[in-house]
Amino acid sequence: MKKKKINILKKLRNITKISIYKCKKILKKYKYNIKKSIKYFKKKNINNKKKPYNEFIFCIKKKKISIIIKYLSETDFIIKNKEFKIFNNKLLNIIKKNKKKKIKINKIKKKIKKHKTYLINKLKENIKIKKIFFIKNKYSYIYNHNYKIGIIILIKKINTKKKIKKKKIKKILMHIISQNPKYIKKKNIPNKIIKKIKYKYKNKNLINEKIKNLCLENQKFLFNNKINIKKYLKKNNIKIIKFKIFKCNKYI
Repeated sequence: MKKKKINILKKLRNITKISIYKCKKILKKYKYNIKKSIKYFKKKNINNKKKPYNEFIFCIKKKKISIIIKYLSETDFIIKNKEFKIFNNKLLNIIKKNKKKKIKINKIKKKIKKHKTYLINKLKENIKIKKIFFIKNKYSYIYNHNYKIGIIILIKKINTKKKIKKKKIKKILMHIISQNPKYIKKKNIPNKIIKKIKYKYKNKNLINEKIKNLCLENQKFLFNNKINIKKYLKKNNIKIIKFKIFKCNKYI
């Protein structure tokens, strides 16, 4: 895009407070005629209070608390904004102050509402919290891949006297994001899921393969195909208690 077009896009964005994606689309339609583009938005009465369309994942880790959040916003430019980072720290402190291990998302939203309103006015972006998941434990860890896939995990030492290397945990997190297991062990799979697989696939080997791929411990390790995750965990003194993956669509 030429510099002149970029300046027109910025100007329209500042005037209308509408997402860059929508501004760009309408400018193309009217061959970068800003007056016609503004008239279009006035007729349609489109403003920044409309439902956000962009999803992204944000992860925070501080001492004993790990949080994963799915956000909705007009653009993803806010991710690296200082005000947005301050907002997430306030969110973390709200969860930290609450002594309960489980808090309903609506309660969190009520407590953060004042800060969220301030953030929206400051950034001129409509922002919504879609999902929150957190773990209060020093052995909880997070990993975020390009703000589009995030994971939170809780682990335990097999041998309490031995240390766990963070590099080993990171590899597990990367494996989970890549291979997308649904459960830790075979015994965790609900009978309904097993019945569905058996109904769909009649071949025993195929059934076993499908069930095997659903379980993290049975999967071949991403960084070493000669071993499975179960062996890798045992070798590195790690036991996985639970994990949660957040994924997002490009637009909604």
